[in-house]
Amino acid sequence: MTPHLIRVVFLGASAVITRSPGALRIANSLAAALLDIVGSVLAWPEQERTKLAAATGTAIDAVSSYLQAMQRVLSLGICVSPELVTSARRDACRAIDELDSLAAAMRLETPSGEQRVAAANVIVRHLRRLIGTVSPLEHVAAGTSHPDRCRLAAINVKCIALLRGARVARDESGDGAILPADHAPPAFFVQVIAQKATESAAAVAAVHARLS
Repeated sequence: MTPHLIRVVFLGASAVITRSPGALRIANSLAAALLDIVGSVLAWPEQERTKLAAATGTAIDAVSSYLQAMQRVLSLGICVSPELVTSARRDACRAIDELDSLAAAMRLETPSGEQRVAAANVIVRHLRRLIGTVSPLEHVAAGTSHPDRCRLAAINVKCIALLRGARVARDESGDGAILPADHAPPAFFVQVIAQKATESAAAVAAVHARLS
């Protein structure tokens, strides 16, 4: 419809008007496009960059809260509502998704922001891996032996400490927990969870330290 309207306006215009409405329309459109580019490339991403530290901290805190809930589930004698654990996991996933969306919005930034976007992507990837590693315990914790539950609880405590920037001794077996003297070696799935969870938590802590 736009070309037809411009033609009607031009045909009905006074003879004293020497400039074409079409040319004015093109000039106005180009000026608006230029303003959009300036606003989206220069102004908007800079505002998103200021939110990165807060969004990263929120995601790490949410994952830590979920790990803390799982630690309570694995600790014998502590009753934790399944709905509370599910809610903590959902909040953690939502916070990670928000951080991922923020990193995607920052991709139009100047090259100086590329490293921060890459760091945020690494944190998102490892936080998701951490959630994916620990979440199956919601369903198998009840059938896990007492020593392995103690190990898994200790792994969650260790991951929380790593996410919060504490220096933790490398003990992927989880035998840092208080266990009976005659306890059996950890089950294979406990060793796998310990390795993957501690690696992801340590990676998040290292990247977050550089990002800060």
